[in-house]
Amino acid sequence: MLGEHESFARYWFALCADGCLVRLGDFGDYEAADEAAEDMGLEVIWLVCGNDAIRWADTINSVKEEALVARVIEQIKREVYENDFTAIGGLIDCLTTEQLERYLPEEE
Repeated sequence: MLGEHESFARYWFALCADGCLVRLGDFGDYEAADEAAEDMGLEVIWLVCGNDAIRWADTINSVKEEALVARVIEQIKREVYENDFTAIGGLIDCLTTEQLERYLPEEE
């Protein structure tokens, strides 16, 4: 029996010319996924196995989160400058504890 990690590695996705990422399904190998994409009439730029797709998604989500935190921190700085401490509380509330711990310096 395949483990969850091994099983997902058999799933394939097609990155298409229109920018969409299409889930092809469990095909096990590149050739079978390529044939399925062709049968579906997709204009494929790249075929991606499940494990690679996970790594791509993790990278994209990490960059997205960093950008969000940076925007919130910049807004907090503006609110501090304007002495609007009520707004600061709302901005901090929109961040998760994990995000705050990751981006705030360690207490000594």
